[in-house]
Amino acid sequence: KQTKGKNKETVPEKLLQKICNDIGIKFVKQHNVKLGFQNHDIDIFIEPNICLEADGDRIHANPNPYLIPSRTSTLQPGFKPNDVIFGKSKSRKTPLLARDKWDSDKKITDKLKELGYVVLRFWHSELETNPEKCRKKILKFVKC
Repeated sequence: KQTKGKNKETVPEKLLQKICNDIGIKFVKQHNVKLGFQNHDIDIFIEPNICLEADGDRIHANPNPYLIPSRTSTLQPGFKPNDVIFGKSKSRKTPLLARDKWDSDKKITDKLKELGYVVLRFWHSELETNPEKCRKKILKFVKC
């Protein structure tokens, strides 16, 4: 289960940390930033202004077909805008749809960029199946 809270790291975050450690990039985990509409913990923050976000394919509703070999050998179809990510709960009167999650992630990314940050997002599936591509993407923005 990918429960995130104080000092709890998800599997995708740990994969992203490993990539950064392997190439000698210094970073801060779960760096908190005030966005105005909410506080946000950046999964990995690299001075002076680079934010790396490790998104779970299911929790963040990856719209593309994806495979997470450590969990299954079945290719997942990807999410459609009206797919339910989470059902109703005590705190949520209506189901959370994929498009709602996409809108929320975009709002966070847009605000971080407005504040002068560079934001790179990685899907769990790509961190696991193609870490070299992820490494190259990071190195494009980070001077080691």
